[in-house]
Amino acid sequence: MVNSVVLVRAALVALTLVMHCSALYANDSLGVYFKLESFTYSETVPIDAALHEWETTDFESGDRQWSWNWLEMGVQWGHFSLGYLRREEYDLRFSPDTAELYWRTANQLDLAPNTDYEIDLRARHFQASGLRFAFRNHHAFAVMALDYQVGFARFEAQDLIDGRLVGRGRTVNNRDYDYVAELNYHYSEDRLFERQVEAPSGTGYAVDLALQAEYRQHRLSVVATDLVGAIYWRDAPYTEGTLNSDNKRYDASGYVRVNPTLSGYEGVSDEFRQPLQTRITADYDYAVSDRLAVGLMLQQQYDKTLLAPSVALLASHALKLGYWPQTEMLQLQWRTPGWVISLGADGIDEGIRALALRFAYQPLLHR
Repeated sequence: MVNSVVLVRAALVALTLVMHCSALYANDSLGVYFKLESFTYSETVPIDAALHEWETTDFESGDRQWSWNWLEMGVQWGHFSLGYLRREEYDLRFSPDTAELYWRTANQLDLAPNTDYEIDLRARHFQASGLRFAFRNHHAFAVMALDYQVGFARFEAQDLIDGRLVGRGRTVNNRDYDYVAELNYHYSEDRLFERQVEAPSGTGYAVDLALQAEYRQHRLSVVATDLVGAIYWRDAPYTEGTLNSDNKRYDASGYVRVNPTLSGYEGVSDEFRQPLQTRITADYDYAVSDRLAVGLMLQQQYDKTLLAPSVALLASHALKLGYWPQTEMLQLQWRTPGWVISLGADGIDEGIRALALRFAYQPLLHR
């Protein structure tokens, strides 16, 4: 889903440049900022297996997989900033029956004879790169401090997937099954029928908003990414129709391999609009004392809301520990003025299903 080697290399290069430029412009309003954020989650199989056709014996019933990745670097001049942005998203939603049938057939495991399966799969993906412009400001009131930022991004997109497959399946015996399903999807590469197509080009626009407020012992920060946004694809290939499993072959062990048959049509959309999914993250802290705070973290993404209680040690370098029970992920965050480093995972072995990373630097505003 995401090339972690590329992300790590980019982070190291950016870290070197940020440290050099932040020292160079320490007494000026010009500075360099950097943000790397990634969150990958798979309910059904470990992330490593999700990248390799679900080839694993470690399976749990589930209906979601996603990967959200954002890399941005640029310059800040006073209240304004302009940076290069690269982003990628995967959003897979499926019925538990779809997940089980796919996992069993991918690993050639025995099927329960005469079992019905509800097939429902929705898939979205894109890669994009472009520019993001933002305005940032600070207001200090008698009892409260408020920071806010409004951003606008324009980017060119590629690698389109957007569609849905809905139908029914039924096993014939422990090594064979039938299905029929309705398909409607747009793409840059036809992974189902290997149809040779010219990849479409897309242009995207997005608006984001960030707020941070402090009031006595209370601290709240909220970030809404893709508050408004969409990608407009030109000349996007699509396939629409009914799929069935009539075209079958069997391997040496007698396990079925289905080459799906399409009854429908293929074409090219002059323009296809792919809406961007709003992502909201929120972080609330209540200072119990000068050294300790308790709080709650929220992440709303792809129509799924995650919550995590947290505890923080307060100092010039705040250290926070949070636990996300829905993903069983433990997250450790280190924050100091200008810097945020965070890492979260639900384990330390190859069975990891949830992995989150954030590494960001932004110069403080001169107030």
